[in-house]
Amino acid sequence: MIVINNGVPKSGTTLILQYQIDMIKLASPENGLAELGRQYKNLFFPYIKNKEIESFLNIEKKCGDFVIKVHSQPSHNNLKKLVEEFGAKVTCGYRDPRDIILSAMDHRLRSQNKLDISGAFLNIATIEDGIKAVKKWLNIYYGWAEYGQALMIKYEDLIANKFSTLIDIANFLKLNLDDEVLKELCDKHERNKVSSWNFNKGTSYRWQSEMSVEQIEMCNEMLHDDLIKLGYSNPIKTKNTKSIPENINSSSLISAQNNQGTPDWLLNFTSVESTATCQIFLAAFNSYALLETDKLKQLLKNNPQLRQYIQHC
Repeated sequence: MIVINNGVPKSGTTLILQYQIDMIKLASPENGLAELGRQYKNLFFPYIKNKEIESFLNIEKKCGDFVIKVHSQPSHNNLKKLVEEFGAKVTCGYRDPRDIILSAMDHRLRSQNKLDISGAFLNIATIEDGIKAVKKWLNIYYGWAEYGQALMIKYEDLIANKFSTLIDIANFLKLNLDDEVLKELCDKHERNKVSSWNFNKGTSYRWQSEMSVEQIEMCNEMLHDDLIKLGYSNPIKTKNTKSIPENINSSSLISAQNNQGTPDWLLNFTSVESTATCQIFLAAFNSYALLETDKLKQLLKNNPQLRQYIQHC
């Protein structure tokens, strides 16, 4: 069996690839991974031509199962041919586009520091750069979702429940692996993930705490249709217009110098609708040196999202 590890860049495809390599080794001690590695420098194939297909088929016939990695739509790289004529199995990873952007920007720094000699993502310097890039990359997801011949793997589900995701992968690839083996595999990768060259922070919904209010608004506006199509159908509101004046934002509050006491809007603050609102509240709390501890305790009690955000900080 030829396994094609595919997906939108920065959507956990390298992590999924590592799991797939180990799963193939555990299910089939006699496999084609070593021979593939002998013939090619790495498992990523930006282009797959007829000569690669011929090589893949020979490796599969002589040695057994293996996995390759691509970032391509079904119509590119002879992938439909591999699926329809030779029974290749495809997994396709995807992720919240806002987190893809942040991860690509992180990877850019690694490339700048020569930690990734390929120079990947050097063109993603700003959120605007990331939005332009991710809109192109999402065509990989749309192509496979329409084609239907792939297991779609949501990054947030993978991070939240790796064991369940591995069961889905094993079933899709028809790998005979029992639950205990998969649990041990999860534990192994948790121990090893920090050393992965391609691993950034490995968390979900980073954008909620790492993007500014303005950046979130830009992403939600420019990626609105994509967020809905991908299943992120409720973009978080970035302003609590009932509680926070329109001219208030976290940047202005952080630099504010106010000796006239706490403003009424902050004292009467009753709801937290988003992480961006949390950022504004905390900046206001810091700038105005809010001393009404009973008020703060009540607000924290009534707003678990704000409690979580403070704990995260």
